This record gives sequence, C-alpha cells and structure tokens, in this order.
Amino acid sequence: MSTSTKNFPSILLCISGGQDSMALLSGMLYQRKTWINQLGILHCQHGWTREDLAMASQISQVASLLAIPYYCVTTPRTLSKEQPARLWRYEAATRVANRHGYGVVVTAHTATDTLESIIGHILRGGGVGALSSLTSSSIISYIWTGGVLGSEEWGREGVDLVSWRAYLPLSLARPTHRVRRRTLTAWGQRWKLPIYPDPIHRQMQGRRNRLRYELLPYLETHWNPATESSLTNICTLVEQEILYLRKIIERIEADQQESPTEA
Repeated sequence: MSTSTKNFPSILLCISGGQDSMALLSGMLYQRKTWINQLGILHCQHGWTREDLAMASQISQVASLLAIPYYCVTTPRTLSKEQPARLWRYEAATRVANRHGYGVVVTAHTATDTLESIIGHILRGGGVGALSSLTSSSIISYIWTGGVLGSEEWGREGVDLVSWRAYLPLSLARPTHRVRRRTLTAWGQRWKLPIYPDPIHRQMQGRRNRLRYELLPYLETHWNPATESSLTNICTLVEQEILYLRKIIERIEADQQESPTEA
C-alpha cells in the first residue's frame, strides 16, 4: 500500500544549473515519492551572460525528462549587484510558489556559501550576528515592487505577467546548509549529474568570486589546509550560542509578562 503524500510539503526547488542545485535536485528525486507532495523547478534568468537562455533551455529539458513542472522567471533589467539579485530571486520564488500552490521554497545554499557570506560580512565590519547569516530555514514574504512587476514568468502555459498583490509568507529551506561544496562536487562526479555552470561565477570582478577563488584557496595553501572546516565549525558554534541566548531572552521576557507588576 502506497503512503499518501497529500499532507506532505509541496516544494519549489530553485535551480541555477550549477553543481550544488543539480545535486540537491537528485537528492529530492529520491524523496519525491515518500515525503514530497509536489515538486517544481524554478530557474531565474538574470541576463548576466549570453548563455542565460541556453542554460534555461537545458534546465527545461531536464525538468521535462523528469516530468517536473518548470518555471522560468526573467528580470526586466540587469541586476549587477549580488544583494539586489538575491532579493529579486526571493521575490520571484514567492510569486511563483503562491500562484502555483507550493508551500516551501528550497535553495541549495551550502556550508561553503555560508562561510563566504560570513567572511564578506566580517570584512565589511559586521558584528557577531554576521556569524549566523544563513540559517537552515526562515520565512520569506514580499510585496512586489515595480522592478519585479515587470518580470515575466515562462511556464508550460506561456507568459504570465504579475498582478498587483501581495502573497502569503512561505517557508524557505536550505537542506544543504551543513554540506560543504566539495562534498556536492564529489556527489555530482560520482553520479555524473548534468551540470550547467554559470560563466559569471568565474569572473574575478565580483568580490564574492575573488573571495571564493582567491582568498580561501590562499588561506588553505599558506595557512591551514582545513581553513574551511575550521571557520565553519566556529560559525556553527557561534550560531548555536546566539540561538541559545535568544531563547533565554525570550523566556525572561515571557516570565516578566506573566509576573504581576509590583506597586
């Protein structure tokens, strides 16, 4: 007797085409019949390179072969900076998920991504809170701006323009939050997964790419071969301490609200 999945989550998986997201897709496929009610693929086109359209077409073919609903969203203008591009992707994911009935948005952020974000925050003068910048799950909720309202969604049914409305909050999950990028690389090589890397990730103009391909390798070569593991462990411990302190503060605040005020 097959187990009903109607009470299980409907997941919209954000796919870039790179090794991390394709490895996560392969893992989701193993779980699709056991604990996933519905699985869809979202690909966001940033318009950064000429290869964007070909990449979207390749991912569409993969989704078609796997019989998975596929959605592709294009930005109305080129977003050259990382932060606006990330916010636009979250906005696009929220829109598509709400319009098509997905309750959870899943991304392939890895422990290496978290470490890169944290180092970037620290170098910009961030505080201790920067050491827990990417958690395993969170909530996203956006009201559309003019930039996103100009986006186009290319689905099976054709082009669908966004309407003026806000959508319900969604769960954002990062199941590979504790997995290092090199682990997913080995996974992809072992199973010969189709990989469609974005050429923009190899350009050294961006600070994130220079951190990834120059700073971290330099530290591992000249300081500590286990730099990534060491820094990741520190970040994990700090994140746990921050969560623990938050729980203590919440308990103290709750006790103060329950206690009668002394005259």
